[in-house]
Amino acid sequence: MKTITKNLYSFEELDKEIQDKIINENTDINIQGEWWDFLFEDFNLELENIGLTSKDFYYDLDRGSYFKIEKPYVKDERIFLQATGNEKELFLLDLLESVTETEITEINISENNRHYVVDIHYTNDGEKFADEITNIADRMAGNIDDYMEKLTDKFLKILQEHHDYLLSDEAIEETIIANEYYFTEDGKRE
Repeated sequence: MKTITKNLYSFEELDKEIQDKIINENTDINIQGEWWDFLFEDFNLELENIGLTSKDFYYDLDRGSYFKIEKPYVKDERIFLQATGNEKELFLLDLLESVTETEITEINISENNRHYVVDIHYTNDGEKFADEITNIADRMAGNIDDYMEKLTDKFLKILQEHHDYLLSDEAIEETIIANEYYFTEDGKRE
């Protein structure tokens, strides 16, 4: 039988040069696995607060640098329209209903290739106001597009900043220390 004794060191006990070598060799330590999960949970909560749900999210932080909300579905049209800056348009529809015989029966909101479409259904009495109702629907769709573009830009920025942090020397060092990894004198992890 042969016994071998090795001296192992915590990250903090190593020379700065060896620490830098370890950091450089472990640049992906924090982005292995689904590092974005908790951010997506936060994004889903934010969508719920504006009356929207989503099947999933897609993103690319490298080549195209984009963020997409996959198959968004409007759960509550009125909350969603208010959240996306359509208070004035909702007021105009309410006003139209109160001073005419027109009744707004339904507002449908759908997404097609990252652009929103608003369909406003009304009773036959609304035919006299069809052009104005169409203009209101178009303005609503434009407001939604603007809002959702800003929201996806915000989500992309949060994702990119968190990703950049996870790749930083500081975050890599924190992970190594928190996991209590030990190394040989030349920086090999044991």
